[in-house]
Amino acid sequence: EAVLSAWMPSTWVQEAIRQQSRQHLTAPGVLAHTKPGDPISEQLAALQCDAGRRPLPTAQSVSMDTLGLQSLVSDGCFNAALELSSLYLSSQGQGLGQCGLPSQHTPHTLQMWCARITLLVHTQRFKDAEMELEAFGELDKPDLYYQFNPQDHPDMTGSMVPFSLRLLHAQLPSYLGRHHLSLDRLCLMEHICDQILMGIKMFRLPWQQELLSQAEQKYAESVWTQRLARIKFSIGNCFVALQDYSLAVEVYQSLANRLPAVKSEIFSGIARLYLQLGDLLSALSFQQAAESTAEGQASELLCKTNRALVNVFQNKWGEASEGFSAALDADPGSLTLLNNKAVCTFFTGKLKETVALLEGAISSSPPSSLQPSLLTNLSTSHELDVAGGEKKMALLPLLAQHVGDGFPLACLSLK
Repeated sequence: EAVLSAWMPSTWVQEAIRQQSRQHLTAPGVLAHTKPGDPISEQLAALQCDAGRRPLPTAQSVSMDTLGLQSLVSDGCFNAALELSSLYLSSQGQGLGQCGLPSQHTPHTLQMWCARITLLVHTQRFKDAEMELEAFGELDKPDLYYQFNPQDHPDMTGSMVPFSLRLLHAQLPSYLGRHHLSLDRLCLMEHICDQILMGIKMFRLPWQQELLSQAEQKYAESVWTQRLARIKFSIGNCFVALQDYSLAVEVYQSLANRLPAVKSEIFSGIARLYLQLGDLLSALSFQQAAESTAEGQASELLCKTNRALVNVFQNKWGEASEGFSAALDADPGSLTLLNNKAVCTFFTGKLKETVALLEGAISSSPPSSLQPSLLTNLSTSHELDVAGGEKKMALLPLLAQHVGDGFPLACLSLK
């Protein structure tokens, strides 16, 4: 637990914790109203369709804790999960109408906040997520640390804020177009992670008097190296959003050197970035580097996929479709490869074959095969058919049987 909760508070926060100062504490509360709803049921009702909708779990039908939340999320019931998070936080003095009122944090409340903000981002309610996070400031206030309430957390040190929430807090401005603010927050996180890793090399964690054992040090180094990698990936993505591609590639290359186990995947990602930028020579160079570092079946799959992507870049749709078919032979269960093949087949003018591919994929193994990207492409293909509207409506009963209330129905482009 000490390894996972390690963090470096700013100087003023350290002083406030020592003095047990009650100033500058957080007082969060739920601000975004959660309306329980089920778009698929509403659509079926509007069409007066008698297709059976499977009974969906609700916030009231599961336990009001993280286990109940996980159950709702696994069923795709994101609206119900948001409602549950609101009910739970209300029970802890942090619900609707309670922002600004004193309350006490626990690891459980902060885990619930992390889940809630993640759900708001997943459902693209970015402004709501930002609004609710404002009460936490920069996630560096005295009451966010175990040491601030030693009577409740004896022998515990570090931050109660989950690392995932810190990372999401740093990434969130970028979703709203403020990439420089995200970059500032990510670079601060990177600096703190570097400091923690330096301490770990000396068998120390922040606030810990006892030295780490060799086994603890190995575990801590693994955890924080992975966390630093997640931060660096986000920094690279920010540079891409800012169209500073040379810096983005520099960050990704440093990650490839730091993470040899996924080096080929990172080089492939850089190659695809260069293809999007129209730089075929650089793309081919990184594809070659990726293929040289991959091993066994992964190398074969990588080679076939890369060749297909180059054909896409060159508008050779027939060759690209054949290339993705070859890649599917190496990875038959990949819906991404099948989706790519369907898109290439579409651009060769074979509409019926495209529809057959997508319909076969979607009906193969629901609910995992009911991916919005596949349904968007199928819907687009149906729109070129005089009976396209009816065919799109015919997908509703399948969705009604398998997906939750958080499914993005807009992917069907229903009118």
